[in-house]
Amino acid sequence: MAIIVKDLCYTYNEKTPFATKALKNVTVTIDEGEFVCVVGHTGSGKSTFIQHLNGLIRLQSGQLAVDGIDLCVKKPDFMALRGKIGMVFQYPEYQLFADTVFEDVAFGPRNMGLKDAEVKSRVFHAIERVGLNYGLYAEKSPFELSGGEKRRVAIAGVIAMEPRILVLDEPTAGLDPLGKNEILNLIEDIRKTVAPTVLMVNHDMNEVAEHATKVMVFCDGEMTEYLPPKDLFRKADYLTSIGLDLPTITKFASKLKESGVDIGDCLTVEQAYDRIIRLHLKDR
Repeated sequence: MAIIVKDLCYTYNEKTPFATKALKNVTVTIDEGEFVCVVGHTGSGKSTFIQHLNGLIRLQSGQLAVDGIDLCVKKPDFMALRGKIGMVFQYPEYQLFADTVFEDVAFGPRNMGLKDAEVKSRVFHAIERVGLNYGLYAEKSPFELSGGEKRRVAIAGVIAMEPRILVLDEPTAGLDPLGKNEILNLIEDIRKTVAPTVLMVNHDMNEVAEHATKVMVFCDGEMTEYLPPKDLFRKADYLTSIGLDLPTITKFASKLKESGVDIGDCLTVEQAYDRIIRLHLKDR
């Protein structure tokens, strides 16, 4: 199992008049190889949950184990944990700080105590893996790059540590449709080559439908659903009641069904197109 969570609770400003329960008895097991999209309204507990996974928020109540590392013990091995789980924050380009792309990407591997030759090898492969040419970008200042290039460099800095689990907080925020597609394709590639398990906080249900193998729904600090997207999107009334939308293609399929054309559960435009063509050919 990649992540095991049992009865995880967290309260901000605990034991004060301003105490706020952010997580309430969250229990879930995430298998290795899953692409989990984490959804919910603002303040539902999504960010608090994912920040527990690499120790940014320390365990207050409950049980949590990440890739075999038990965070319930008195002194968890946070160095080992952060080598296993890579965290990409919202607008990751704001994490950049070094004079060159090379130095920025090398920061994590050096903190792991790796030898210079291994650091250089990891930096080279990470930069190339995010779609940038090492020879052209390694000595550039990251602050002179475009927004999309900065985001790729920030992601390269995370995957240079070769984590087994990649956690991303709205990685496509602020990007145009082409930029969003490029980043999502990059994440899929990283999942195949470096980190087989991905957790991604996302508000775009079209992206959730296309990429998630499981969806984790948070509402008022509780995890209310953990299931495949096709099963989740059958619960249209529930999603609407907690302020979440449906994917465009799901709405389209529902309208077709109302008019007498049933194409079933579709998560992508390609699936809908294929089923419409099949129905058309069948009726000829």
